Amino acid sequence: KAAERGGYGGERYEQLEFQRNVMKQYQMLRDPTWK
Repeated sequence: KAAERGGYGGERYEQLEFQRNVMKQYQMLRDPTWK
């Protein structure tokens, strides 16, 4: 897995907090009530 390789966390998309924020945004966009 990516977390086990050296240098993990250096990439923007590998930072857990960033991933959580992105997931929230995608879920909001998938909501049928969102306009």
